[in-house]
Amino acid sequence: MRFCPECGGPAELRSIGGRDRPVCTRCTFVHFSRHNVGVGGVVRRHGRVLLVRRAQEPGRGRWTIPGGFVETDEPFDQAVEREVAEETGIEARVVGVLGVRHRVTPDGSDLYVVFRLQPVDRLVEPHADSGEVDAAGFYTYDEMRSLPNLAEFTRQIVRVALAGRQPFAPVDVPGFSGPGWTFYASTVRCCIPCRVPATALPTSPNRWPEQGRHRCRNRRGRAMATHPGRSGT
Repeated sequence: MRFCPECGGPAELRSIGGRDRPVCTRCTFVHFSRHNVGVGGVVRRHGRVLLVRRAQEPGRGRWTIPGGFVETDEPFDQAVEREVAEETGIEARVVGVLGVRHRVTPDGSDLYVVFRLQPVDRLVEPHADSGEVDAAGFYTYDEMRSLPNLAEFTRQIVRVALAGRQPFAPVDVPGFSGPGWTFYASTVRCCIPCRVPATALPTSPNRWPEQGRHRCRNRRGRAMATHPGRSGT
């Protein structure tokens, strides 16, 4: 950075906090690296995924999932639901987190959180509803592959979404959970010996049902390894 973003004065590198940072020689403003947070939404309906075509830079003409930046006073789930509705007219609700992408560039740090969403009304058709996109629709994976200018990252996101992997879901944390505070975590239990996901979940994190023990998908229906404090079967 050659000029100060505050007053326009010339900037020079100075060692601050163990790192060289641009400092304005006029107003002494210190430019720290920026951290941007964005969200993307994977909305599935009848084996199809909602995609949009960008009408603005960056990425003009590219097909991708709907999404955008998170406002500083906005929870992640509300941000992605808002972006999906603004860009496609589809009202959807967050199911969980599919993945996170982090990128570091000379200009700062960029965090992108991908959510899985469920449409509120499966009969409503999408339409480009903002100046940011000029087309929107639900596509199968094969149809998506034939789209021109499909972002490769979007292709990978859709593959993960259609693979049937369980998203990280909101988990209640007593004393903390509430508006503006959400913890997303895996709710899938695994077989203790082989770590393959089990086919059922306990009724609560600290309670294992006496009937219908978990079944390991890798053990052809044999009972899951153990109840807490008991030998496996």
